Amino acid sequence: MKKTRQFVICIIVITLITLSTITAYAAMCSHEWKYWEVLDVVSEYEYIDSGICYETTTMYVECKICGTNDGLMSYSILSHDWIRENLGHISGTNTHRFSNTCSQCGYSFNTDEFCSTQH
Repeated sequence: MKKTRQFVICIIVITLITLSTITAYAAMCSHEWKYWEVLDVVSEYEYIDSGICYETTTMYVECKICGTNDGLMSYSILSHDWIRENLGHISGTNTHRFSNTCSQCGYSFNTDEFCSTQH
């Protein structure tokens, strides 16, 4: 009985050591970049101020040899990418209203600009 218990404990210890070694190897993959496959690239944008927005890009990769998955992040500060929409004339004035929206972070504001014809 005592030998069986020691044998079972020995098997459990060997199993735990083997699993921890496999886990440590996968977590510390050192294969060259040529073995990594890009699975997905996701960019998220955040408003910083009226002149810039902040981009966080996450590239999800997997090692073709050991199967390790990882997310590699990069950060950038960008100028807004404006989309301008004509909202039409403002009745009774010589102005025209435009909506200006950043296609990246969604920041938006309206501008009223002079037009030559009063409506």
